[in-house]
Amino acid sequence: MPYDRWGQTTVTAEALTGAVTTDVALAAAEEEVVDELGWRPDPDGFGDADPAAANHDVRVVALGRAIAWQAAHRAATAATASDGDTAVESESIDNYSVTYRDGKGPASARLTSARTATLLARGGWYAPVRSARTHTSPS
Repeated sequence: MPYDRWGQTTVTAEALTGAVTTDVALAAAEEEVVDELGWRPDPDGFGDADPAAANHDVRVVALGRAIAWQAAHRAATAATASDGDTAVESESIDNYSVTYRDGKGPASARLTSARTATLLARGGWYAPVRSARTHTSPS
């Protein structure tokens, strides 16, 4: 089934990023973005990505662009088992403690590219599910 959510298709994603992508890559990128957000937005619960539409929603545009750029990021960088950029170096059971190889801990683990995270932040996607951020022109 062709990917057609959040204002993105393979054609629009390729035009935006310049990277060749597939429906499967866009779906996988959406899953990584959902993991980054920590919740799954329902496409039917938001407006239209088309600026000419009466129910235009800039958050949809931002999320679609983030998904396209995440797919491009993955096309350029193959996924690996150590993608979380943190790894446990040692673990102790009594008085539980964990030492991370990067010294930062699990909060630094990020599967998305910096550009993807920026688009999500600018679009207000890191806000709680029921909060609102609206404006009339895309950033």
